[in-house]
Amino acid sequence: MKFDFSTNGDVFLEAIFTTLYIVALALGIGGLIGLVLGLTLYLTRRGGLTQNPLVFNVLNVIINFFRPIPFIIFIAAMGPLTLAVVGTSIGTNAFLFPASIMVSFATARLVEQS
Repeated sequence: MKFDFSTNGDVFLEAIFTTLYIVALALGIGGLIGLVLGLTLYLTRRGGLTQNPLVFNVLNVIINFFRPIPFIIFIAAMGPLTLAVVGTSIGTNAFLFPASIMVSFATARLVEQS
């Protein structure tokens, strides 16, 4: 089966740009939030510059709880919160909200460990 770009090219290009839009925004937003969370984890852990066991333990439990959840399950579980925050639970912009949250948790753990 051969792809007919003249017939499906517009849909294909739109899907590529939508994917790039989602990836760029999720990585940008989630990366910045994850950087802040990771630095907070690093600075508040035992032996850190601003040692604070309460802040460290709360953030550590939250990140350790959400990070291993499979993404498709996380999207479904975040549906009501996404609906409240974004106004819809379907579509590109609705997908950005849970994607940014998951990226922030993964980035926070990477920043803290590095």
